[in-house]
This record gives sequence, C-alpha cells and structure tokens, in this order.
Amino acid sequence: MAMSAQAQSTPFAHWVHFTIDNDSFLFSETDWYYTSGIYASYRKVIDKDNALIRPFATKECKVIRRLGLAHQIYTPRLFNVPLVDLYDRPHAALLQFDYGLSFAQHHQLLDLQVSLGWMGPALGTGSMLTWFHDLLGYRTPRGWQYEIGNAPIIQTKVSWHKALFTHRLIDLTLTTRGELGTIQVNGAVGPELRIGRFLPIHHSLLFNQHTEPNGSKGLSEIFLIAGGDMAYIPYNATIQGPSLGRESPHTETPANWVANGHLGLGVGGNRMDALVMINFRSPTTTEAQDHKFISIKLNYRL
Repeated sequence: MAMSAQAQSTPFAHWVHFTIDNDSFLFSETDWYYTSGIYASYRKVIDKDNALIRPFATKECKVIRRLGLAHQIYTPRLFNVPLVDLYDRPHAALLQFDYGLSFAQHHQLLDLQVSLGWMGPALGTGSMLTWFHDLLGYRTPRGWQYEIGNAPIIQTKVSWHKALFTHRLIDLTLTTRGELGTIQVNGAVGPELRIGRFLPIHHSLLFNQHTEPNGSKGLSEIFLIAGGDMAYIPYNATIQGPSLGRESPHTETPANWVANGHLGLGVGGNRMDALVMINFRSPTTTEAQDHKFISIKLNYRL
C-alpha cells in the first residue's frame, strides 16, 4: 500500500502542450486578421536547486521550464482581393522559438519568456498558403507581395497571475502581462473568472500547471471560464512595420488600445486535459473591425 500511494503521488515530470488558434473554427466563413496561430512546447518540472533557478524560487514554489515553437499568420479582412488600397491590415507571418520559466505558488504564478525568430517573406508563408488553398479548392489568397518586411524577432514577455478570491465553486484571478522587443511592445491587465470544479493556480490546467496525478480515471477539473483584458500597444511591427530592416510595402495605423475577451470550458483528466475558448478582440488598426477566433489547447503528460 505504501508503494502504491507513493507512485500515485509522484508528479508527471514532463509533458507536451499544443495550442491552435483559428477563426475558421467558427464556421462563419471568416479567415482574416489573426487568422492562424500554432504553438507547440515541451515542458518539465525542474530542480529548484539549479544555480540559475535558486535565486528566484522559494521553498513552496514549483518551477517549470518550457521549450516551444510558435507560428502566427495575419491577413486583412478582404484577403482574396488584389487591391492593396482595400486592405485594413497588412499581411504578416512570424516564426519563433521560445524559452520560458514559470514560478508557481498556491495563489500566484510568475511566467518569464524569451523568444527568437523571424518575421517576413523569407518564411515563405504566402507560397505555403497558396499551395494549401489550391490543394483544398479554396479561393487563392492574394496580396502576399505586400507582406510586412523581413525582420528579426527578439522578444521578452512577462505575465503574473494573482488569485483575488476563491470560494468553493468560484474563483477570480487578476492577470498582468507585458512584452518588450523588436516586434511587440505592450502591456495589459484584466480578470479571469472560473466557475466549477478547479484546482489552485499552481496545479490548474488553465495555467498549464497540472502535474499531479489524481490516482483515478475521473476528472480532476471541469470549469467554465470568462475573462479578458485591456491592452495598451504603443508598437506592433506586424501592423506598422518593423523598426529593424527594410521599409514594408504596406503598413497601417495600429490601434493603441485593444480590448480582449474570452469564454471557454476546461476539462482536466489524470494524463490529458483540454481547454476550448472563443476569443473576442476589438479592432487592432484604425480601419479594422472586431474579430473572433477559437483557441483549442491540449496538454498530454508523459
């Protein structure tokens, strides 16, 4: 019995995470603005005695390291029209590699990330999309010759989640985040509400912290979420063009204030969990419209 209890209490030391964002999941014939995002990462609980970690980790802290890859695609609303004068957002594509550390306690989580990559036509995204649309018989995407110019991605990102109120089946968390780098400079703050059966921050799938097996085949979490934030964005290279590199053939004027919101459902099991959300975003340029897209997030513990 002692050996069985010990085996059940051993955490999953490493797992894989996958997220896909796409507005076509709405089945509303939308395929524009933030039209696609794919994120994959490998995550592992690491030893707090590591020389690089020790100065930042407290005794009660759980530290997770991640290595990730991200690809994002942005297009104007009339993406299949060849006239650049009708575009309300530039075409843009990004590919980046991420290294991150999260420091989680019962009621709060600090997440740090550094990203390196590339933005621009050198990625060949326009040619890839043309091939994919032709293969499936979709309308040929146009305007990629006006894509935001080539530039390196060197980004840092910080986010902090703090539990404000928790009582049985309801939980309210405040999230603050910010980015600084060659592609994005922004900051945002907003609430996150969970209703249902959920784990605290340092174990919940919502914060990619579920590493403790529950010893059964039942669900460890099932909850509804509602949240959002207000972001101030003084610099967005995917819209106004990069500060490094050549001038882009088409740019727009970014909206400095952008509101984000989401509604979703999270379900966590012993080895696998999933989170599905519908996201709402206010216009990101002075000519654009509101936007909606779906996020599907999956974790599988190895």
